[in-house]
Amino acid sequence: IPNILEFALKGNPASGLNKGLVFNALQDVNAAPGNEFCLTIACRQGAFFTAQPDGSQKNVTAVDSVHYTVQGGTVLGAWDAAVLHTGPSNTGPSGSGLPDLTGSGWQYHTFYLDPVLATGRGRFLRAAADNAP
Repeated sequence: IPNILEFALKGNPASGLNKGLVFNALQDVNAAPGNEFCLTIACRQGAFFTAQPDGSQKNVTAVDSVHYTVQGGTVLGAWDAAVLHTGPSNTGPSGSGLPDLTGSGWQYHTFYLDPVLATGRGRFLRAAADNAP
């Protein structure tokens, strides 16, 4: 994991043991029937995600010099599916074991693929971070 991504996920870039706060699971996070494959990541508080033309979600305005991007696809390596976002939370998903982030300067954000596009297919999500201007 690149150091910038470890920092962006509330990990410790100086430690190989602390890769950040990340959780993935099948969860029911929307009105559609059934569970969605979800990726929950810790982000700097104030990260505001918007859908991009390629289907990804990105915080266009950097927070502490970090831009986050979450991409999804139904085929590994083809990051072209619409990623949806549930919004920020101070607590991780039930059963995740993630710590409460209240007052820490961090928040959790959960992402999933649009269930209409992902029906009957594989589901892949990935997070990236950079400090490009």
